[in-house]
Amino acid sequence: MAYAPGYGWGGMGGAGIRYSSLSSSVTDIVLYNPQISRTEKAIGSRVDNHRLHNLMTQSPHAPVAGCSSTTAFLNASSDDVNWYRRLVLTDASHAFVAWVQLVELPMVGDPVGVTVYTTEPPVSGVGEAFKNRHPVTTRLARVALGSAVARMIFDR
Repeated sequence: MAYAPGYGWGGMGGAGIRYSSLSSSVTDIVLYNPQISRTEKAIGSRVDNHRLHNLMTQSPHAPVAGCSSTTAFLNASSDDVNWYRRLVLTDASHAFVAWVQLVELPMVGDPVGVTVYTTEPPVSGVGEAFKNRHPVTTRLARVALGSAVARMIFDR
């Protein structure tokens, strides 16, 4: 792990990955889990009074309502340079880990890629919809993302 002025912390996430802080890098390591469920969608950054744009551009150290922590990193390992922001939804009181990952998609206009990840055990017998199979994660993500963005992800 090394710090490069103007680029951030790097070395653990692979070539081209630069974290906003050492704690962002450590959080990335903690969040990795092979038993992850997810749902994702590209959403315009201006939806809900610029909610996603505001989340992407505020300091990665600024608290976000409904989140236990946030992280940010730059991935410049390919032809595209993408900024990512992760909103950690769970804390030590939860038996699972859940987070939202946001990524700017500059090559396709102004959308932000929104992916909700969780290790929450799925509820069986409720269908295949993410919001039914992972109700606690969905409830936590709705607070962090705001109602309009959350509806676009979970209520499609």
